[in-house]
Amino acid sequence: MRQIRLFVIFCVLDFVLYLLLSYLSLPLAKAGVEKYYIIKDYINANTPKQKSRILLMSASDGMYGIKGELFERNTPYAFVNYALFYGLGIPLSYRVDKLIASAKSGDIILLPLNFGFYTEQDHSTDYTFYQNLLFWGSSSEIAPILHSPTLLLQTLLKSPLIDMPSGLYFRLRYAFTSPEHTIAQAQEYWKHPQPFNGDLFKSLDRYGELYGHTGSVPHRIYKTYAYIPSTTPSEYFISQYQRLKNFAQKQGVKIIFTYPPMMKNPDFDLDNPEHFQRLARFQESLSRLGITLCGNPKNFQYPRELFYDTVYHLNSKGAERHTKAIIQALKECKAF
Repeated sequence: MRQIRLFVIFCVLDFVLYLLLSYLSLPLAKAGVEKYYIIKDYINANTPKQKSRILLMSASDGMYGIKGELFERNTPYAFVNYALFYGLGIPLSYRVDKLIASAKSGDIILLPLNFGFYTEQDHSTDYTFYQNLLFWGSSSEIAPILHSPTLLLQTLLKSPLIDMPSGLYFRLRYAFTSPEHTIAQAQEYWKHPQPFNGDLFKSLDRYGELYGHTGSVPHRIYKTYAYIPSTTPSEYFISQYQRLKNFAQKQGVKIIFTYPPMMKNPDFDLDNPEHFQRLARFQESLSRLGITLCGNPKNFQYPRELFYDTVYHLNSKGAERHTKAIIQALKECKAF
């Protein structure tokens, strides 16, 4: 009998320890996301109070492919880059929440969206996102997970045992890093910019984007890419756009859609009538939602030499050209 009790106690303690390690490690979570949002929120909060702002939201194409300095030099707006990498488990709903929390009357929300956003599906079972929230989310964001034992258990048990040691290291490392320390680090990097060496946080500039990346995407990578995954926006995208639109109408905020950077390649060349027609059908489906993409799409298609390492990541020269194309499109659409 005593042996049975000891066995049961051992099993319970083992299970509790497993859950504890799972929570502490959360290896599916992306530790750097917290730092990025701390910096971007800081930039947003410290823009000149007398100026309206352009708040840009997209994925990594907006991190690599934009130069905020050009917006401030050539428009009457301050600029904040809220773009964040697509593969970090951050759904469109959370990105929309961030824009709603940040924008004010007179601002422009600029959406040169990666085409993947338009067909994105609901992340109701995305445990990477839930682990991110447990890792760095606010108390209100964490509450729904904590109040659902089943969801909490499923989220924790998604942690692969083999990844727990490294996950635990990063979890504890970030737990003892205050937002003030993260901001102080970024300010030091802004004072002394270093050549781009792959450390993305150290290469984040005072607008919230990356700088200093040179070179071009190797020819053996992404020889062809079609860009348009579907001509039909998902119901999830439509619902999130409606949320943002309702907010913008009530608060006096403009929403402007335009194009992401597109590499000219055999599968997507806008000088090819068939390819251009594919994009035109996509534009028609958006127009039925009341969305017009601002600018001439051919002005957003660039040669391979202007891309850095993927078909969406421009190098520094490409970022300058892409930013100028967006500014010209904003003027054509009479955004200001």
